[in-house]
Parts: sequence; structure tokens; C-alpha cells
Amino acid sequence: MSISDSLKLPPGFRFHPRDEEIINFYLTPKVFRRGFTSIAIGEVDLNKTEPWELPGKAKMGENEWYFFYQKDRKYPTGMRANRATEAGYWKATGKDKEIYGVTGGVAPPVIIGMKKTLVFYKGRAPRGAKTNWVMHEFRLEGSNRLPKDEWVVCRVFHKTTGIKKVPGPASSSFDIAMAYAGIDQSSVPMPMPMPTQYPILPYFTMDPAVPYYSTTCASSMSVPPVMPPMASVGSAGHDMNGAQFGNPMANVSSMSFFHQMGMEAEGTSSFIATPESRHS
Repeated sequence: MSISDSLKLPPGFRFHPRDEEIINFYLTPKVFRRGFTSIAIGEVDLNKTEPWELPGKAKMGENEWYFFYQKDRKYPTGMRANRATEAGYWKATGKDKEIYGVTGGVAPPVIIGMKKTLVFYKGRAPRGAKTNWVMHEFRLEGSNRLPKDEWVVCRVFHKTTGIKKVPGPASSSFDIAMAYAGIDQSSVPMPMPMPTQYPILPYFTMDPAVPYYSTTCASSMSVPPVMPPMASVGSAGHDMNGAQFGNPMANVSSMSFFHQMGMEAEGTSSFIATPESRHS
């Protein structure tokens, strides 16, 4: 049974302290008070533990895990830490981040710690294979730091990567209501869409016997009338639902281009005229 289960915490509670809280309430007591322990952070030797083994050694955590770690020096007389494990090594990346805190209530913020980011590589340097295991290492800084302060707090997590999901269209309130009611929309008959055009009756058809183009004025400037006559509809019209609909095109005679364009009015003959027929 994990610590979180033994504490009987309500669902939704997570151990996710801010950077300054890690320094003030966990790392500082660990450095200055001998025998300090925490119900949320355990101790581990990172040089003897692979990153994928750390979740099983943590006191609590789901996506990130916290540990106290006493750094091992790579050389007895040096300051460089030994970050190697049996399967690989932790490599620092980027610049250390300063962590500020307020001391005395009203004093301006001062640097109380530093945060270093490290990535785990399988194999041996410099040809190690980069993994998605990441660690944030917190250490004291400024007036809180002791000459031989070897303790740090480590936050370990596995960075997930993969294909970026493209957000789909947002569900409408109708879709949400249907889903909440448990109704399968595929079983609901959808109404037929309204017609976008008036239906053409079978007897309103084009009369193929009537020429579409006018031959009255045999010239290249002749154009057809607006609409050819309709079959089975005479000048008297057609009775539909008690109303009489006439055929407006029944007695339409073909017109020349100039007549339709209004160029045969008075004064137009001085600058334009109907083309003369070419003698054969």
C-alpha cells in the first residue's frame, strides 16, 4: 500500500509542490536537520537505480516522482558529481534556473536555490542513446548553502512523445445533449432537405420542332430569343390548380441583335447599322 493510500486522501489530491516550496519545506530541513524525513519524498541512490525503476521506489506520485539524493562525487578531491548508472548516465542540458524566495516577509526576493535539468542516456558517453527520462535536480544556493551540502531533491518524470493530435471539430450542444441522453444519432431519421429549385413538370418540355435560333435576320449578329416556346402550351395557357398560366413565349417573334440592344432607335443609324449581306 502506498503512502497516498494510507493517508486516505480524497480523489484529486496530488503532490505537486512549487520550486520554492521544494527548497523551503523539504530540501532546507533535510540539509540542516539530521534525521529529517518526509512522508511524500523518499531517499534513493540514483547511481544504483535506473530511471524506469524509480516509480516503484517512490512514496507517492503518478506522472512524476520525488526523491532525496546524496550526490556522489566522481573524484574524491573534485566537485564534479558522478551521474552514471549501470545502464547509462544522466547528462545536464540547458542553463540552471534560479529559484527565488522571500525571507523576512517584506524583504525583496533573493536566490534560495537552483534547478538543473538532466536527461538520461543509455550506454556510455559520448555515444549514448537519448531517452525520454528527465530529471530536475534542486540544490540550495546563496546563504542557505553549506560548504559540504551534498543533499538534493530530484523530480523525475517520463516525457511522452509521439504524433501530435489534431483537435477535431468542437461538439455542438445538440451532440452533447444526445450523448448525455444515450441516444444513438445514427438511429434518428433525419429530415429531407428542402428543394433548392421548383420542380419541372413533365409536360413543360422543350419543343425540338421549333428552331432555337432565329432565321429571320440571316446575319452573324442575330441572337436567339430569350426562351424557346414550350411544348403542349399554347397561347391560351395551361390550367394548373384552377389558375390559368399563359405561355409568354408563344407569340414572341425573333428580333435582331440591334433591336434587342435598342440600337434601332432614332439617332443610332448614324454610327452603326445592320451589316449588309455579302454578294456571292
